[in-house]
Amino acid sequence: MDDHVRLHMDSLVHEACDLLCETAMHRCDGPTNALRVLRDDPNAEGVWLDRFVDMFLREHSLASTAGACAILEAFERRPMPSVDGGAVGESLRAASVAVFTDLVRLKAEESLERASVSEGAPA
Repeated sequence: MDDHVRLHMDSLVHEACDLLCETAMHRCDGPTNALRVLRDDPNAEGVWLDRFVDMFLREHSLASTAGACAILEAFERRPMPSVDGGAVGESLRAASVAVFTDLVRLKAEESLERASVSEGAPA
């Protein structure tokens, strides 16, 4: 994988994380509640992680098999989250979404933890 493609994928993960955190904090009344929902049930009201990632990947033209391959290649050394079987193309798309979703969730947790600490700190 070319370094510029990997950097682009990293920036997309960070963009997705920022957007997810921003909307989840708004919908869940702050970072502490958003973090709790994200950890307890990432697809619960206010976070809807799977819907969010699906929309994000479609908006960035990564919901295709080629997009799936680009995601998987960029993060080839990451452990593979569980993916149900199916046709090769569908498995690649599902695997890429699982990897991207996992990264966005992890980065969102980190960001919300930082925001939660700031929320509780005296001004």
